[in-house]
Amino acid sequence: MQINFNKIILALSVLLVFYTNIFAQIAIDNWRDHLPYKNATNIVKANEKIWCSTPYAMFYYNTDDNSINKLSKANGLSDFGISTISYSADNEKLIIAYDNANIDIISENSIKNIRDIKDAQIQGNKKIYQITFADNIAYLSCGFGIVLLDLDKNEVKETLYIGDNASNIEVYSVAFDNTYIYAATESGIYYAQKNNNLIDYTNWNKITTIPNQNSKFTSIINFNNNIFATYHNTTENTSIIYKKEGSVWNIFYNSGNYIKKTNKTDSYFLVIENNKISVYNTNLSLKETILDYNYSNFKPNDCFIDNNYNFFIGDSELGLVKRNKGEAFQNFFPNGPYTNSVVDISEDDNKVWTAAGGRSSSWGNMYNYAQLNSFTNENWKSNILWSSPARDFVNVLVNPYNNAQIFASSWGAGVFEFTNNELQNTYNEQNSSLQSIITGQDYIRIGGLAIDENQNLWVTNTAVNNPISVKTVNGDWQSLNYPEISNESYVGKIIICSNNNKWVQLARGGGLFVFNDNGTPTEDGDDEHKRFSITDENGAIISNDVYSIAADKDDVVWVGTDKGVVTYFNAEDVFTGNNFYADRIKITDKDYDNIVQYLLGNEKVTAIEIDGANRKWFGTENSGVFLMSADGQEEIFNFNTLNSPLISNSITSIKVNGKTGEVFIGTNKGLVSYKGTATKGDNEYKEAYIYPNPVRENYTGQITITGIAQNANVKITNISGKLVYQTTAFGGQALWNAKDFFGKKVHTGVYIVFCTDDDGQYKKVLKLLIVN
Repeated sequence: MQINFNKIILALSVLLVFYTNIFAQIAIDNWRDHLPYKNATNIVKANEKIWCSTPYAMFYYNTDDNSINKLSKANGLSDFGISTISYSADNEKLIIAYDNANIDIISENSIKNIRDIKDAQIQGNKKIYQITFADNIAYLSCGFGIVLLDLDKNEVKETLYIGDNASNIEVYSVAFDNTYIYAATESGIYYAQKNNNLIDYTNWNKITTIPNQNSKFTSIINFNNNIFATYHNTTENTSIIYKKEGSVWNIFYNSGNYIKKTNKTDSYFLVIENNKISVYNTNLSLKETILDYNYSNFKPNDCFIDNNYNFFIGDSELGLVKRNKGEAFQNFFPNGPYTNSVVDISEDDNKVWTAAGGRSSSWGNMYNYAQLNSFTNENWKSNILWSSPARDFVNVLVNPYNNAQIFASSWGAGVFEFTNNELQNTYNEQNSSLQSIITGQDYIRIGGLAIDENQNLWVTNTAVNNPISVKTVNGDWQSLNYPEISNESYVGKIIICSNNNKWVQLARGGGLFVFNDNGTPTEDGDDEHKRFSITDENGAIISNDVYSIAADKDDVVWVGTDKGVVTYFNAEDVFTGNNFYADRIKITDKDYDNIVQYLLGNEKVTAIEIDGANRKWFGTENSGVFLMSADGQEEIFNFNTLNSPLISNSITSIKVNGKTGEVFIGTNKGLVSYKGTATKGDNEYKEAYIYPNPVRENYTGQITITGIAQNANVKITNISGKLVYQTTAFGGQALWNAKDFFGKKVHTGVYIVFCTDDDGQYKKVLKLLIVN
């Protein structure tokens, strides 16, 4: 029989498009960011691209095809937190400076990292404020002086300390005229003959003829052979622009407002204020003043005008705003959450939700607006309760029995119920059993949410008489009386095990509390309950500072403390065992068998998540993320800022998308995700598929077989039935590198993928086309 491969490719390609539309995927082991891009702080034009920096990452708008692309640490940048950017047209290089003085240079689709300033032992502020180009040198205005970067060699050439006696001085901006180099600093304008030895601080002098000569000047710029310096009155937060006219400096611009930035093109001088952009031509006549976009708030940060008088504005809330000559304004920025705040994550059926609130280290309010962010069908949507007095959402929970229903807890205003993104109900003192620390005021502090198998919602309520409340599936509320935790100051997260035991975090030294409602959720008279310290087999307290808690697929309870991870392998015996204690997993050093340590024993473990293969993801306060084997004995990964695109080592939350295996990692700087190998098993194979399918000849990654039974046995044969590969799924997902048992690439053809569980009860057959 002759196989028509063209028809097979066409059929499978159509099928692949269908699946891609439903489950957009990133490749296994890949990262991506989920950062806000609406705040465009700096913009530069580089040929057909308009580059925009944000406080977190970059994006560019392509003027040829109107496309938008983002660039972050997840896909190429070396760091997080951008202070400024600039483009050298002569060298065709984009310079990116980070808050920590790290530098990236982008040229010809490559990125060169320069860490010299970041790694230098320099006392005080190393921030790079502005970049100016002259003679193949980038002059970096830094918090300690001026650094010269050789653009031909991509290396630091010199460092100029221009303060008195070569001391550090904050330099905000540099400019040149035919004779001098000028530096706007924290204490006036300094200048030197540009062909002199600039390293010698004695060649630098302060300009004494300018008003406010010893004060802060935030920028200096040469436009059309005129030098302009911007003075900043730090007391009144206002600015004045002075123009150099011979040896005299006269006021050029004084609106009584703060000037964010001055910028220039060949033909225009731009003054950017909080709510206004003023455009001057080469004759220094005012050509235009922009006060609004005619459709939204006007909050400009930067502006550029091209040779056709097309405007590109970096805005605090609208990203890149564009106005072609004679047309209306329109704006662009990549999709993302509204802010980079993420303190909790919930997920069900490929829908991810984050809470963007927070608490202080002492469990006080941060007073962030109540905000949820949802990620569905590859699109972020934010819901911010601007008009609500509620602040600080600290938990979010998707109802696993109805994932259109979402609950959020506020640190002060109770529980909020949403249907999709629409607020349906707010539960507080007036309409529920929830209590306020101060009656009648917004001190209904909710620490945790959980839903049991009967769809009852369980809520922890801090520092009140009855800290546990339940909302039944019928909508009735009841608080429960447990004397051990009455008026407990820091009642946090709650989890529910399969035996209906509910474990509660008592933070800031409180230990743990466990209760079981015995099937009567609104009655506490028949409940079992117990508060206890975390002790070892000798009765010694390991630590009562609990930061995270989770139950795995075997109902083993894992607890994150300030002294690492403890486990309760016999968690079901919490009420019956007289000798109930925590275990600490011992890890033997790979190189030295005689060195044994406790699992993350020196870490504060702030997040715990269980993936589809029952492996443990641990987030820490200072050391990033650890992926451990199911038994906790083997370290599989330790992701941190040095060896991965992780944007911070301080982890706030972790959640695995059970359907795709994507691991969402919340940090104190924002959200990123990593495509893991384990998914939630599906014994019914309702959405089992293979991607990519077909596998083209230039594909080098892993082939993913997903949506299959938990830990399924996977056998792959050719069309003749010859077995070419066999593996076991991680949870509900298996991987294949398109090689046979001997490590050789398989031939072009159709391959049959047989999936079955250990008992042979759940089976699925899939087809795969490989073209080599």
